[in-house]
Amino acid sequence: KDTEILDSGPFIAPCVCHGAGTRLFCFCGEPLLHGEAVALGMMGELLLSAEFAGMDKEVAEEAAHRIGDHFHDVEVTGDPERILEVVKQDKKNRKGEIFFTLLSDPGMVKQDIVVPESAIFNVIMRLQAW
Repeated sequence: KDTEILDSGPFIAPCVCHGAGTRLFCFCGEPLLHGEAVALGMMGELLLSAEFAGMDKEVAEEAAHRIGDHFHDVEVTGDPERILEVVKQDKKNRKGEIFFTLLSDPGMVKQDIVVPESAIFNVIMRLQAW
């Protein structure tokens, strides 16, 4: 369970990328560094934390924007349905449900939170419009 906290959910690299080695690639084929994928994943998970883990929405939005300010030239590209399919393949998911480890407050995690596909799709769309 402790490794799930460090892993921080299925959103991180699989959501926006696939590949191996030191560079990952967006579904569009544009290079994306691992750190860029992690930052995008953190932004998405902050937004989900406000909706599903009780994190204050203003705190979550501000933190996501602060991360986004450092990665303003990085884009989430590709078909949101395909990205969602990759998220659904994460090893923490069970019985057809998508599980996340999210924040209830800064530094406070909640594990095994089921997040519906529609909410994940909406966050992917928000990240694409960021």
